[in-house]
Parts: sequence; C-alpha cells; structure tokens
Amino acid sequence: MGYQIYPVGQHNLPSIQSKAMGDFDQLLQGKLGNDGVKISQHAQKRMLERDIHLDENDKKALSQAVTEMISKGSRDCLIMYKETGFITSLPQRTIVTAIDHVELKEITNIDSVKFI
Repeated sequence: MGYQIYPVGQHNLPSIQSKAMGDFDQLLQGKLGNDGVKISQHAQKRMLERDIHLDENDKKALSQAVTEMISKGSRDCLIMYKETGFITSLPQRTIVTAIDHVELKEITNIDSVKFI
C-alpha cells in the first residue's frame, strides 16, 4: 500500500523539503537579523535634544536585542542601553523614543524590558 513506518527520531525526508527549510531559514534570518533598527523622527528629535548618539556598534547591539525580544513574543519593549532607555515597537523594528536614565521615572504601555 505504500506506507512506511519509521522508528521514533528517524525519518527520511526528501532533500527538496530540506532545501526549502534552508531557504526559509535564510529568509527569516535576513528579515530579522540583518535589517537593523529604524529610528522614528520623534526618537531622532529626542536623541538630538538629549545629546544621545549611536554608532554602528550601538545600532548592532540594539538590533540584536530587538531580534531577541521579537523571538520571545514581545511587541513593545524598553531597551536599556548605556544609561539610555529606548522605547521600541518590535513589529516595526523601530525606536519610538529615547529617554535618558535620569528621566526614567514611569514607563507605560510596554510588555517587556531588556537590559544590554
């Protein structure tokens, strides 16, 4: 009849399926891991007002934190980095605003916090 039974843990998947999964993994990593983080106009204004500057290493660290928090199911996150709080919209991979650690008194409408 064409049915085969394999012991648990052993399978014989066609190679085309493995290739498709590899392509999907590469696409997923490209979309989540290498896109970086966008900075909204509001966040740019706040960063300018508060003399907050980000170099490429800072942006890479923030991007990695965003990717990690997305993988954990978060949507709106406060990322604490070098004494600065970045409110981040994770689905859009966008920093919404930046807050100096001195101003951090109360934060609402976030579902997670990440310290890096």
